[in-house]
Amino acid sequence: SGCISELYAWAMGGNSLVLPPQAGFLMNNSADGLQYIVVEVHYDNPDLLPGLVDYSGIKLHWTQQLREYDAGVLILGDYTLRLPDVPPRTKAFEAETSCPSECTSQWKNDINVFQDFLHMHQIGDMMWSTVWDTNNNSLGEINRIEYFSFDHQHTMPTNRTIHRGERINTHCVWNSMERSDPTRMGLQTEDEMCIEFLYYYPVLTDQMNRPYLACIYRTPNVTGCGNYRDPKFEKTIPQPYRPDPEGGVTKLFGIQNCVAPETNENNDKHAIAHENWVTRVAVTTTTLLIFCVVAAIVIYKKRGWIAKKILPKK
Repeated sequence: SGCISELYAWAMGGNSLVLPPQAGFLMNNSADGLQYIVVEVHYDNPDLLPGLVDYSGIKLHWTQQLREYDAGVLILGDYTLRLPDVPPRTKAFEAETSCPSECTSQWKNDINVFQDFLHMHQIGDMMWSTVWDTNNNSLGEINRIEYFSFDHQHTMPTNRTIHRGERINTHCVWNSMERSDPTRMGLQTEDEMCIEFLYYYPVLTDQMNRPYLACIYRTPNVTGCGNYRDPKFEKTIPQPYRPDPEGGVTKLFGIQNCVAPETNENNDKHAIAHENWVTRVAVTTTTLLIFCVVAAIVIYKKRGWIAKKILPKK
């Protein structure tokens, strides 16, 4: 009946998913409610070690007090693992996917995003997503991880509205310098992924009142958006629909909502400002180290005085 949808995604180092007080996942016996839950766990034991036992699970908190909005999960990126392989010995291999305006303009309503989860695997280096309005003006970023860690993947809180007709681009960058063979997209730990999960409200449904599940990459010329069981799920829309300006791979030390400069002049100013900021950090760090060394020498030379002044006589 098309009732399959994501509820919660977790990876190494992940945290709990806490919904806002005005929204929750609907649980009841109706066609649009949550009737049952399937827990899917990916195990990876490449060395075939015997005797391994897993005690992990999930804990759900529910209430009989119906909240104002039903929550949903929107999947972006490469959910069906079809992106090209990551070539070996490459410091920064980038892939970009789009949830184009041709898809979001079909939504029944705008959505309020309250959590975002960016997911890659072991050679993931950077990941972020951008939003663009109907006139192709940048509206900033939803989420950005500049130093991705496979062992510390967190669902990040956010608070923004995605309007009908706006475009979302998801970026993944991998560093394969230590690999001698191509890395494919796949489920195994040594494979790679590029998937973004948006937790939002009010929940989206398609024309058949089925959950609107995904807006994802299928092929370089095909986008999938809506419900998987919709015969019109795949659309002839290029991926990415409109690539973002270059420069997103520049690591900005966690500065949020950095809009890409539009002119060469602005690019130069941005580069100079970034270089000056790094220089100030380097100078400050060097000064602090010199101060600490000098202080340590002074304390070392005067340790006898300190002992005489503070310690009681024997």
